[in-house]
Amino acid sequence: MDYERGLLAKSSQRHASAWVRQAILAADQFIVSRPLPDDSQGCTVIAGYPWFGDWGRDTMISLPGLTTVAGRNEIAERILRTYARFEDRGMLPNQFPEADGVPEYNTVDATLWYFEAMRVYCAEKGGDGLLRDLFPVLQEIVDWRLRGTRHDIHVDPADGLLYAGDPGVQLTWMDAKVSDWVATPRVGKPVEVNALWYNALRSTALFANRLGRPARDYEALARQVQTGFARFWNEETGYCYDVIDGPNGRDASLRPNQLLAVSLTHSLFTHDRQRSIVDACARHLLTPHGLRSLSPGDPAYRGHYRGDQGTRDAA
Repeated sequence: MDYERGLLAKSSQRHASAWVRQAILAADQFIVSRPLPDDSQGCTVIAGYPWFGDWGRDTMISLPGLTTVAGRNEIAERILRTYARFEDRGMLPNQFPEADGVPEYNTVDATLWYFEAMRVYCAEKGGDGLLRDLFPVLQEIVDWRLRGTRHDIHVDPADGLLYAGDPGVQLTWMDAKVSDWVATPRVGKPVEVNALWYNALRSTALFANRLGRPARDYEALARQVQTGFARFWNEETGYCYDVIDGPNGRDASLRPNQLLAVSLTHSLFTHDRQRSIVDACARHLLTPHGLRSLSPGDPAYRGHYRGDQGTRDAA
């Protein structure tokens, strides 16, 4: 009980309703140790019980809610430092294997969520010491996208947008895969990946200015991405293409991914287009339990989760 009282005392939500306080206590269950050979204080986040380990994407998306909101900035710092140690060719791991296995670098968005977690931490905590230590990692991540890294992840110099995709590899959060079959490959330039890319560049420019470092190149690339992002707008439907410049051209599937182009700190659309996107997702994707990952009117939509693994993953 003393431990729980201590957690609640740190939180900015300590005077909130009972269910919010209970959520803060529940969040603590997902923060676990990941000791490193030279850092016994390493930390990470379990993606879900009973069988999921720690995943880069899940960790970075959930980090602000699990730590900063709960007044546990020291845990946020330890997790951000731990993951920085695993940066490789400008990528953070999507999944850490059990025991002493090799981390899997097969995600395009987890690394971009790292910038968002850093932005929230620095906005809430200050964190210039952490930022100074980790800024070279952020620079390295951007540089690797400019010159290209695994899975054909690279910046298209024509529009500044981020391209990603290899046959048989699931790189975005829609990552269902059975053997060599990927349910939703999304090869090309996915909409939410480029919204995250734009926000990462804007954050890096702000970080550079804060540290007295040159920011001009990041600002210029962000402006190019902002201009190029207009290519996602589908005038006919009033919402975004899901993927552009893919093997089959533009994918007009209505998915919730595009909501990140509205909800992230640096939006890429006017207020009218933001409203149009949200309205379309509300009409076609919203359910009492959350958002569908595809409009029910799409021929590829599968509304029932049942059958063998391939049939279930297709849903």
